[in-house]
Amino acid sequence: MPRKVALKTFAEPHEMVRLEKDRSYLSDVVKMSCYRAESSLRNLLSPHFARCVEEGRVFLKALFALPADIVADEQAKTLTIKFMQWLLRDPIGH
Repeated sequence: MPRKVALKTFAEPHEMVRLEKDRSYLSDVVKMSCYRAESSLRNLLSPHFARCVEEGRVFLKALFALPADIVADEQAKTLTIKFMQWLLRDPIGH
């Protein structure tokens, strides 16, 4: 099997379809969905986090970067996120 195959061997020029607009649209939909989910999480934090309006998104982005396990419970229909305990400890010891 050859490593490279000319595109013209697969399709006629009139059969080629460009998906750039569709890809851009899908990307925008995913970004908007993520932003809305992040906003909802920030709103859930507000009763427990005094500076949620100013620092909520920064806190969530830092939280999303931490390694964690996602545990699914099919009977309870829940997902539990377990963060690595060694990362949550205060390194100074306060």
